[in-house]
Amino acid sequence: MPPNKKSTKLNPKHRLFVAEYLKDQNATQAYIRVYGGKTTSAGVNGHQLLKNTKIQMMIERGLARLADRALITPERNLKRIAEIAYHDKTSKKSDILKACELIGKTFGQFKDVVESKNVHTIAATPEQVDEATDKFKDKL
Repeated sequence: MPPNKKSTKLNPKHRLFVAEYLKDQNATQAYIRVYGGKTTSAGVNGHQLLKNTKIQMMIERGLARLADRALITPERNLKRIAEIAYHDKTSKKSDILKACELIGKTFGQFKDVVESKNVHTIAATPEQVDEATDKFKDKL
């Protein structure tokens, strides 16, 4: 078997972990269901398994298959959000606002802005810092 084919294979426990993870997307619980153990160690070990690139790839494939089966598409989600935001008269105000926010974020209408004033980075020698400090003190 070529190296590429073999390198994408997971051992049976890893495949089972992926299947369990896809049920609820909870690495700790998936680890416990496959390997047993305490919640604390399962959390750490489950997190470690999620760092495995082969496992990540299989989870991405599994999530894509689930989305395809459920007919979940960005367009369908956006359409439903728009229905809540603009047409559903039974929705609570908080749901309507959240729907509007999601639509705005989808189209880049809201940008997080971080304002900073007088922030400059200048490389200086200790002598230059001392000289600038002395000049500043003289002005006081």
